Amino acid sequence: MPVVTNYTADFETTAAEVRDNLAKQITGSVRWVESVQKMLDAGADGFIELGAGNVLAGLIKRIAPEAEIADFRF
Repeated sequence: MPVVTNYTADFETTAAEVRDNLAKQITGSVRWVESVQKMLDAGADGFIELGAGNVLAGLIKRIAPEAEIADFRF
């Protein structure tokens, strides 16, 4: 399953690419707006945030107010 990484703001298809880009993201710039836009351009119309807060859901609402957003906190 393709994964959009915040380091490249592009789809990665192998575990090695995802692993390498996660390591690079630690010291590199996060390309959040570009990552969300890439997913929107590919046809995404909904997003799910899992975690303790809902910061990313809020950011997505600013980028794509029309997107469906579900956030699950734990």
